[in-house]
Parts: sequence; structure tokens; C-alpha cells
Amino acid sequence: MLADRVAERPQLSGIDGLAAARLIAAAVVTPIGGWQAAPALLDPLVLLAGIGVVPAWAEVAGVTSVIAGVAVHRQARTAQGPLGAR
Repeated sequence: MLADRVAERPQLSGIDGLAAARLIAAAVVTPIGGWQAAPALLDPLVLLAGIGVVPAWAEVAGVTSVIAGVAVHRQARTAQGPLGAR
């Protein structure tokens, strides 16, 4: 609901509005759920299990290709103008 209202504001572009809505939502929800998650976040066994998770090469290659694709499209859009017009 918050993201929809922020998206309707002309002052913020699409991704900036989404980022603002997520930041506000995180600020509101963290104090509520943070206390319940704290024991799990401070448990040494859980922390060691999290450190042991290593991505496979295929996953790294997939993330890298997505980042490269976004960068290429962003550069092309910037060269054309904000709406793709020349």
C-alpha cells in the first residue's frame, strides 16, 4: 500500500520510490520483529552455519550476468535520454 502511494508521487521515479517505500517499511517493522529475531542472530552456531554457505560458480555467473545486463541497459537508456527518446 505504501509503495503504491509513493509510486503515484511525481517527485520520485519508479526505483527511487520503491527504495523509499522499502526503507520506511523496514524502519517501521524492524522494532517490532527485531526483538524476536535477535536470539537467532546472536547464536554462534547459526552464525557459523551462515558463514558456511558458499555460492556455486553457476550462481556467481548468474548474478554477474544480471549485473552486466542491467549496466548495459542503463548505459543505453542514459545515452537515449530518460524516456528513450532521441
